[in-house]
Amino acid sequence: MKKYFNTCFQNEAPLFEHTLPIWSTYDIDKFIFFDDHSTDGGSDVIYRILGKNRAVVLNKPDLEYDDSMCIARQMMLDFSRAENAEFVFCLDADELLSSNLKTQINEILTFSLKNK
Repeated sequence: MKKYFNTCFQNEAPLFEHTLPIWSTYDIDKFIFFDDHSTDGGSDVIYRILGKNRAVVLNKPDLEYDDSMCIARQMMLDFSRAENAEFVFCLDADELLSSNLKTQINEILTFSLKNK
């Protein structure tokens, strides 16, 4: 069961120093990030804490119009789908999973699949 996190960010490096060590303990296969032109080294923090084998940072393309959220969500979802992720969680950089979801994620997802 492949589980991915999709997260947008812009200048969240100080926050990542606190949240990503916690996220690294989650039973998540890959973390997909969308960098909305950060200038604080957020990508470096992501790769230092999560590693390049578990994290991918997609960069915002330069566009004639600015619809960052739509572009971000689509790029991350396309990437996750191309990697055959079965579950995609969308979280903000300041969100954490509840302890029940963290410890029982596979059971919860398996149960939800059986009861569709």
